[in-house]
Amino acid sequence: QSCSDEILSQMNRKYLSTDILRAVSMLTDNIDGIAITGDTIAGFPGETDLHHRETAAFLSNLPMAGLHVFPYSERENTAAASMLNSVPVHLRKERAVELRNIGISKRKIFLQGLSGRKLEVIVTSKSHDENGFVEAFSDNAVQVKLSGDFVKYGELGTAVITEVCDLKVKGIWDSHQKRNPYSRSSKKRLATSLSTGNI
Repeated sequence: QSCSDEILSQMNRKYLSTDILRAVSMLTDNIDGIAITGDTIAGFPGETDLHHRETAAFLSNLPMAGLHVFPYSERENTAAASMLNSVPVHLRKERAVELRNIGISKRKIFLQGLSGRKLEVIVTSKSHDENGFVEAFSDNAVQVKLSGDFVKYGELGTAVITEVCDLKVKGIWDSHQKRNPYSRSSKKRLATSLSTGNI
């Protein structure tokens, strides 16, 4: 929620920025193609421009696949709401915009790195669009447009990423997975994956 150790302490978090770096490095070193995203709060009480700069610089150097950024907002009956040194709302918004732009940049870099790779996907469109494409969702949380000629809703398979333009990804269907995506066991596995955020 921040990459400044001082702000993390004020948030009563039990970890430091070095712990974030260690965790991200461990995951990216051991899981090929993993998509790591994070939630960040901009303008937490007591956050100075230096704290914000620390967070922005730290995030810029992390191999993230995207960021969810929220300007801090007061919530009744919370410890943070009674803290001194509240950050002006306009600064919270400005800092949030800067962090979101970092997140967009990181997302583009991550998606560009997928070009030519094979991803496991599930088809999420019930019909193709006006250009003949269907939407699929990969196991590392990427929306992929596929030619809809040979695939059906709910099918599991492998797609080769052929084009990445800005934040849009296109691919071609490579192969079907052997198991029947409509079987009871497959549906149960899919439901479990969706509920735990592992798909």
